[in-house]
Amino acid sequence: MIDTGSYDARKTVKASDEDKERVFSNFKKRLKAEAMTRIKLNCIHADTCLPDYWRGHHAAHIQVPVTRDTTMTELRRALHDELKQGAVMGSDERTRDDSGEVGDAWYKAAHAAINRDVKLVKGAKRPFGDLEEFSEDAEDSVYAFFVFTDIEPEAP
Repeated sequence: MIDTGSYDARKTVKASDEDKERVFSNFKKRLKAEAMTRIKLNCIHADTCLPDYWRGHHAAHIQVPVTRDTTMTELRRALHDELKQGAVMGSDERTRDDSGEVGDAWYKAAHAAINRDVKLVKGAKRPFGDLEEFSEDAEDSVYAFFVFTDIEPEAP
């Protein structure tokens, strides 16, 4: 029985299986939409180093090769490209291939975090302008590592 909103027993009607399925489907859609709207991430520059020196991180993170000549546009493009390729490391279940709509919402929030959080330090011309000059025949590239963390919703 589905209550029509009144406490009058005469207005309580018997719902068909089709009606129950429609109500349940709408409820599931609402829950997914609420879960997706709640995902908000920070994108934090964790380190810039040779890959052998990166100690890793349990949170979702990505890495991109950088030089002292890398511009902000190139950096952001590289970070977005890593996300598009799904090259996310760490142990966040929302970044797995089978994470469905929640995973899609996570990636959307990660792209937004890059756009919002990856900025130049005041007075800098290039994000990694202080890196040493490397020769073209160097075997290892220097990588910048960025970690994604959840922003906790503010309490009402």
